[in-house]
Amino acid sequence: CSNEYYNLNKHPDSLIMSARLGEEWQERIETIEVNLKTYRIIQSRGYKNNDTPKHDEIVDLVTKNMNLIRRYNRVCT
Repeated sequence: CSNEYYNLNKHPDSLIMSARLGEEWQERIETIEVNLKTYRIIQSRGYKNNDTPKHDEIVDLVTKNMNLIRRYNRVCT
């Protein structure tokens, strides 16, 4: 349950998502971390921890769909 980037044992209440672009969604542009207890975005960062040109759009999209994350988390726990 761990890798070089993220250790689930240290962060059991986090959901990690990847924002992607491209024809087949192969280009990862930002990684988003959501706290599953508070349902808030902890961080959303691109390459070298910088914001991307799509940062505000990504944060807005995740925030607007937090109810789906909440609903899915309740089903899976």
